[in-house]
Amino acid sequence: MDTAQRYARAALDVALDIGDRHGQANAHDTLGDFALPADQGAAEEHYTVALTLHQQIGDRHGQANARFGLGAAARLRGDYGAAEEHYTVALTLYQQIGARLGQANAHDGLGWAARLRGDSGVAGKHFTVALTLCQQIGDRLGQANAHLGLGAAAWLRGDYGVAEEHFTVALTLYQQIGLRLGQANAHLGLGEAALLRGDSGAAGKNYTVALTLHQQIGDRHGQANAHLGLGEAALLRGDSGVAEKHCTVALTMYQQIGARLGQANAHLGLGAAARLRGDYGAAEEYYTVALTLYQQIGARLGQANAVLMLGEAALMQGDNASARKWLMQSAELYETIGRNKDAANAREQVP
Repeated sequence: MDTAQRYARAALDVALDIGDRHGQANAHDTLGDFALPADQGAAEEHYTVALTLHQQIGDRHGQANARFGLGAAARLRGDYGAAEEHYTVALTLYQQIGARLGQANAHDGLGWAARLRGDSGVAGKHFTVALTLCQQIGDRLGQANAHLGLGAAAWLRGDYGVAEEHFTVALTLYQQIGLRLGQANAHLGLGEAALLRGDSGAAGKNYTVALTLHQQIGDRHGQANAHLGLGEAALLRGDSGVAEKHCTVALTMYQQIGARLGQANAHLGLGAAARLRGDYGAAEEYYTVALTLYQQIGARLGQANAVLMLGEAALMQGDNASARKWLMQSAELYETIGRNKDAANAREQVP
């Protein structure tokens, strides 16, 4: 526990001693913030207590903040439906009291929930509203966050040039305000965009910078994301051994913090590494685990990717019936999220 957390804990103890419910609620909000992103369970406990206290004393701004925290915790554990519910309540409360910064943050949260379940259109709309609000109030951090989200939405729909533009703007803003976490996340985004345009060198450089920054600030979720990115960059250049090492590290870290989306992505990467070395049986096992996790959290892009991989693995083993089934299913899934190029690619492979 660092100094700031100790102060928050001490503040809670004092508020409890004197019966100050407002102070207790704020302390629980702060402790919830400290628990994220690694310990979503502890965060939810603090935010739930804070919400109850804020409701008892009629503090709508506090209720909105607690709802926002609960949304963030739900999003990090992969429950996008619950996240959207909390963010929507938070947005309504912020609108009622005229808190534009809060509204921007709620739109940002709704944007990420939509993006993670594969809806780039809805995500883009929320991020655009968030950006406009932050520009109106001169909030550079909020603008950076919105550009990061817009980059992620553009990446999801396959527009990697636009994605890189937004990630670059976000990185510049984060550098100006000295926020290392933001810089790390922007480098992750730039790594993803480089990876998907086939530049493993640029991807590796961005992921390495992101890993260093996440290590400096002790962000395990970010470290896991960077390791996964480095694994994917290794896959692109054909190095299954290095890919497997990074994906295994990522999987372990995701399991430790309970990040199911990350676990699914890591299994997909391990499957790709197994396939690269010719072990199609192991690849199918990894892809199947990934598919199950994606289905549990409602991540449609992940489901489409996992089904595509299963189809390609079946094709390589000469199982045309299974390949046909998986490839057609993946094409349909890609079409539901507007990834028409990916859908066409899947259909072209159908035997």
